[in-house]
Amino acid sequence: MGLALLAAWTASAGTGTETEIEPNDSFATRQILGPRDRVLSASITDVLAVPDANVPLQLFPQTVVPFILPGENPGDPFIAWIDNDPLLNEMGPDTLLGSLDAMNDLVAFDDDSSPVGTGTASALLGAVNSDGTIKLSVTGSPDTTFTGAHTEQGEFDLLVKLGELDLDFYSYQGLEPNEPFSLDVEVPDNAGLLKTLLLLDDSGVPIETVFNAFPLNIVGVVPASGVLNFAVTGGEDRNADGIPDTGPGTDSRIGIGLGPYTLVPEPGGTALAMTAMAMLTVLRRRSWSPGSPKL
Repeated sequence: MGLALLAAWTASAGTGTETEIEPNDSFATRQILGPRDRVLSASITDVLAVPDANVPLQLFPQTVVPFILPGENPGDPFIAWIDNDPLLNEMGPDTLLGSLDAMNDLVAFDDDSSPVGTGTASALLGAVNSDGTIKLSVTGSPDTTFTGAHTEQGEFDLLVKLGELDLDFYSYQGLEPNEPFSLDVEVPDNAGLLKTLLLLDDSGVPIETVFNAFPLNIVGVVPASGVLNFAVTGGEDRNADGIPDTGPGTDSRIGIGLGPYTLVPEPGGTALAMTAMAMLTVLRRRSWSPGSPKL
């Protein structure tokens, strides 16, 4: 049975579309869904643009663009990334993004890890400095000394997220054990960036992940407990800990996602059988009218 048909029957049965209930950003505070909750509308949020992402910044040859941003608590994590292609059909600069400590010493830099832009944009993880600041510098490749020794130029956006990735945890309960299930996360066109769907065991440990697929889909068999635990995160976060995966090498991607999504579960053979019977009843009722032969 198709997901559209399943969703339509859910609405007619009175369950309608569920909505995300916060806080659900940990396994302990996961949102509980019942066996008839077929569609869930939610959103990945909490991305802060600094400065305004609608105002492109300019990199010129032989220059380094510095930023000093206010943090909150020293040691808190941050994610910074560059979109070097803010205007359609325009090639942005090949950037390096560096983070500096409170004494303005270079701590780390990245070349090509941003999930957005032309593939030559930068991203990195860091922590708020001891003086409460986030210090970043943008230069052009291959200026690994951040002295301006490059010829790159063009516009870019700098985005910084304070804290961890947004995580949405759910628990689908009351299912028929040992029956097949399918979990789909549908993302509207142009509605945010990369997302991960994670299937969790009964203690909240990830046992299967799907990243950056359209739609995100996991299929399997309902465990003996009749409970499916799963999570959606706003980036490549295979550990479900709010910290995006970086992987080995300078060309690894830091997945950062935001925006709306729709969760469309199709769990359990019993639930699907009930849905099919209900739809058959509706179709039979609609097929008969006074004066027509009974079915």
